[in-house]
Amino acid sequence: MGNLVAVKHAKLRGPSIAHSRASVIRATILVPTSSYADKPAAKAWIQRLAAHIESNKVFPPEATGQTGEAKVRVAIDRSGKLISRVLIESTGSPPLDAAALAIVERAAPFPEPPPEVKEDMLGFIVPIVFRGYPQPSPENEKRLQSWIEDQAKENAKAPRSDKDDARLNSTLRSICRGC
Repeated sequence: MGNLVAVKHAKLRGPSIAHSRASVIRATILVPTSSYADKPAAKAWIQRLAAHIESNKVFPPEATGQTGEAKVRVAIDRSGKLISRVLIESTGSPPLDAAALAIVERAAPFPEPPPEVKEDMLGFIVPIVFRGYPQPSPENEKRLQSWIEDQAKENAKAPRSDKDDARLNSTLRSICRGC
């Protein structure tokens, strides 16, 4: 791949969902020093490439609570076909390392580079930061929302009295002193 220079072009985060900490993808793209770091089309391609990788992330449920950053070296051809992917820096957690490689594999094929990028083989490094918690699935989000709505309906139906509130406050004070 010749002489390369690292150009950081993207730091992307997954959708913001309350109480979830999704993994963060930062693509550090290696580009030939001779040419493309300053070309608008190449910069736009690098942004698309990073966003494409980001859209394929999945946090492994068996690694809930674990954090780390894995770095994956990726090689693609001109058509965007994945040629190789190698874990070059481990998170220290086998499930997170496997997830980092799987993110890259799911992202294949990658967006094709613009015509001004002439190389037949392109390489880049993708640091993938895991923050410890998977994103809730859409099904779980719907189930949770449904449960919240059901609880709100039940609470609206049940008559409340000052005596109930006093009992609840007393119970809470006995459990949580000074919280």
